[in-house]
Amino acid sequence: MEIDFTPTAYTVMSPGDGSQVRYEGEQWDWDIRRAKSIYEEFATDYPALAALVVPDHFVQEYCRGCDSASWSGSTFREWNEVFLELVNRAIVHSKFN
Repeated sequence: MEIDFTPTAYTVMSPGDGSQVRYEGEQWDWDIRRAKSIYEEFATDYPALAALVVPDHFVQEYCRGCDSASWSGSTFREWNEVFLELVNRAIVHSKFN
């Protein structure tokens, strides 16, 4: 299965200063690759749920979580929660459209 990770205009709030950012570039390469790998696992295990999540949104939220964890000196491990939050947003959005 080929997943389209094309970047979108989606931004997240920086844990550093609260500005809207996109995680891109060499400094985020490892986290981006890891996020894509995790999303591919979700898409394999939960294809109906993964169909509700824009892959780039997951990547951005995952990287934001990694950035936030680095500020506290910890390791980000809550990717299940990121995935489920995005699924929840999609379901709520579809109910009101």
